This record gives sequence, C-alpha cells and structure tokens, in this order.
Amino acid sequence: MTVELAVLESLRERELPGGTIEIPRHESFIADHAVRAPGDPDVAHPVWFIVASLRCMGISVDELMALASAGPHDVLLYGQVDVSIERPLLVGRTYRAAATIVDVGRSAMRDDTVLDRIVVRVAIGTDEDPHGVVEATYLFKRGD
Repeated sequence: MTVELAVLESLRERELPGGTIEIPRHESFIADHAVRAPGDPDVAHPVWFIVASLRCMGISVDELMALASAGPHDVLLYGQVDVSIERPLLVGRTYRAAATIVDVGRSAMRDDTVLDRIVVRVAIGTDEDPHGVVEATYLFKRGD
C-alpha cells in the first residue's frame, strides 16, 4: 500500500529531538582498527560524524520508519550521505546534535515501484563551535 504523499510532505522541516554523543576511547579505537586508520588517538575518525548522525537524531530508525508510515512489506535503504566537516571530533568530548527533516519526496523506479525519500540533516558540535553537518537520505521502497 502506497502512503499518501501528504503524509510525507507533513514531515518537511520537522525538528527531531536531537541528542548528545561522547566518543569513548575504546569505541574510537575499535572504529580506527575496523577501518584500518591509524592516526592520532585523540582525534576521532571522520566516520564518527555518520555514527553521531544515527545516534543523535533523537529517534530510532524504527521510529523514523513509523513517521514515514512504513509497512511490513516496505524496505528501508540508506541512500546518499553528505558529510561536511568544519573541525574534527575529539575522543572523550561530548557533542550536541540538532536534527531536522529537511526534504521529502517520491519517485518511481523502472518497475513502477514507489520510492519515497526522507532527508535528515544533523548538525554536530559543541555549545561554542560547529564541527560538521551530515545529510542522510533514507529511502523507503514501498512493497505491496
């Protein structure tokens, strides 16, 4: 069943709760090891911007699916992700994130399957300084 486009449109410019994240040293070490990125142990790998965007929307992915009225036959895909970094994240520091749904839309695939999209912008920083912005596109391939 296809969701009414008005349901998606009602989400545009919706503020999400946002959140905070601290990058623990042991998790930073694990991430560095996983991506084979030796470096300064006090500077978090840039992948932490994506992790922060997922952890700090203020809602879970399941809750985002509910906002999009995703049904049991719909498939969630993680689409394009744009990361703009102003300054690196530091291990052991706490960062705040503000999250907003900035765009929604609908398109049809070649097989006429409906593909809905929700774009979430998460701005990450401290009270004093912005550190970066992540815009992630969540795609909902609608099932029967």
